[in-house]
Amino acid sequence: MRTQLQLRSPLIARFIMTSAFAILASQTVFAAGPTPTASSTSSDDASTAQRVNTEAIKEKYWARGDEAEIGVVQNRLYSKAHKFEFQIIGGLVNADPFVATYNLGGRFGYHFSEYFSLHALAWKSWASPSSTQTTLLEDKPADEIGTALNTNYARAYYGTEAQASLLYGKLSVVGKAIIYYDLHFLAGLGITSTESGSDFTQSFGLGQQFYLSKTTSLIFDYRLMHYNETLLNKIEPTEYGQAAGNRSNWTNVFSIGLGFLFGSGK
Repeated sequence: MRTQLQLRSPLIARFIMTSAFAILASQTVFAAGPTPTASSTSSDDASTAQRVNTEAIKEKYWARGDEAEIGVVQNRLYSKAHKFEFQIIGGLVNADPFVATYNLGGRFGYHFSEYFSLHALAWKSWASPSSTQTTLLEDKPADEIGTALNTNYARAYYGTEAQASLLYGKLSVVGKAIIYYDLHFLAGLGITSTESGSDFTQSFGLGQQFYLSKTTSLIFDYRLMHYNETLLNKIEPTEYGQAAGNRSNWTNVFSIGLGFLFGSGK
């Protein structure tokens, strides 16, 4: 009897251990089974939410259409392409430190696309002795040499100008409003009318256009203009108004204006 128990004990022990491992394995599989399903569901939900958010962003901030053609900044508040524009401009003309000059005029053009346009512009100038000249010449008798300077007052400008609006953007104002603007580059040819005659003029510049609405904008421009001019004698009474010499003139023009778009556009 004792021998039989000794023979059966290993069998019983092995049976018990095998059963225990089987139960433990089944519990492990049961416990681990739902986890992948929950993880997969959570992953699918996150993927769906992420996809919905991406589409919402595209809808709000980017233009509809072929994704391959999506630009950096889309959904313009306005469109310039195939529209006419009229601008009223005025400002300061710095052509001579001894002369103070102001101008007022207009600019009319056509936008062939959102990026390129051609304009005609003209302005009238009003010139007078600057404070520098006044300070330099004050307290001198009227008959003394040096009570005047040889100058050449600008009277007007007429020309054409090409514009390239290559940079466009949006500015957030303390998170309450968005300002749309263009940064443009200018190049033009024209005629500067002065006291001594009319001089061929080349110009280059840049500026910014801030859109107040779909048709109205506020414009700030800077132009560097060059022409060769003839100075007039304003010192010698016997030679007053006669040519006193030539010089190359580099003029800085600072302008502010309002622009108005009109036409059917695209």
